[in-house]
Amino acid sequence: MEVVSVNTSKTGNPAGLWKANPNHLKNCNYVIEVQKNRIVNVYEFTDVTKPAEDGRVAFLGMKKVTDGAVIERMNNAVNVSTKQGAANPVKYHKI
Repeated sequence: MEVVSVNTSKTGNPAGLWKANPNHLKNCNYVIEVQKNRIVNVYEFTDVTKPAEDGRVAFLGMKKVTDGAVIERMNNAVNVSTKQGAANPVKYHKI
């Protein structure tokens, strides 16, 4: 399973426009919303928009995951910590 994590500490919008590689996102099943190095929410998504001129995409068909087993698996398997001042808020993970 592949997932993508987005750091929403500044934007607060996990569906918003992200500079991400659409080819990587094709294989992803879940979006993990991260704030201050902690998983806040986990979402399933159906697709991404066509990249804009600057390469940004948005997630479509987002549905919040309420299954505790999936959320627990994400918490245990995904390292969402970032270095201070890291520029890219999008990370890809294989579980």
